[in-house]
Amino acid sequence: MSKQFHSRRKFLRTLSGFTGLSLAPNAFSQINTMPLESGHEQPLASAKKIPLVSHQEKQLDFLHLHTGESLSTTFFSGNEFVATEMSEVNYLLRDHHNGEVFTMNPELLNLLYDVRSALGTQKPFHVISAYRSPATNEKLRKNSNKVAKKSLHMQGKAIDIRIPGVDVKDIHKAALAVKGGGVGLYTRSDFVHLDVGRVRRWGK
Repeated sequence: MSKQFHSRRKFLRTLSGFTGLSLAPNAFSQINTMPLESGHEQPLASAKKIPLVSHQEKQLDFLHLHTGESLSTTFFSGNEFVATEMSEVNYLLRDHHNGEVFTMNPELLNLLYDVRSALGTQKPFHVISAYRSPATNEKLRKNSNKVAKKSLHMQGKAIDIRIPGVDVKDIHKAALAVKGGGVGLYTRSDFVHLDVGRVRRWGK
C-alpha cells in the first residue's frame, strides 16, 4: 500500500512553488473577541459564520510531519466526495504511531478547505496529528494533561495543523471566523487544533 501511495502522481508540489499568503478581505471581521482562558473551552454563541464561495471542486495539500508523506488531492468534485481520493486522505492521516487507518469525517476536509480559503493561501497543511487510535490516545494522555479522554481525534473528526509561513494566530482567527467546530490555539507548540465537534474555542 505504501509503495503504491508513494508512486501516486498527485504528490505535493515542491513547497517553493506555492504562492505567498494573502489574507482574504474581511475574513476576520466577524470574529468573536471573547478573551481566552488558558486550558478552558469557551462557546462562540455570538460568532457569525462567514459564508464562503461554493466550488464544485475542492482541493487540499498535505505534508505529514511525522511520516514525511505528502498528498495533493481533489477530494470533492461533481457535488460529492471522491471515494478514491478520500481513501488516500484516510491513509495519509492514519495513526502514525501504529499505522492504523480510519475513515476521516469528510466535513473535516470541508473545514480545512474553508479555513485555507479564508486565509487566501494555497500553501499545504502541515499535519502534526490526525486520527488517533484509542490505545494511542490513552498513551498520550498519560504524558500530557492536554489530551482529552474522549478526544475527537479518535473519531476522525479532529486534526492538529500549521501552515508554513502563516502565523498560527492567523490560522486561529480564520478558523474562528469559519465557525465550523472546535478551535484550539497552541502557540508554544506552534499548531492549531481543528475539529468538527460543537463550536468552541480554547488556547492561549
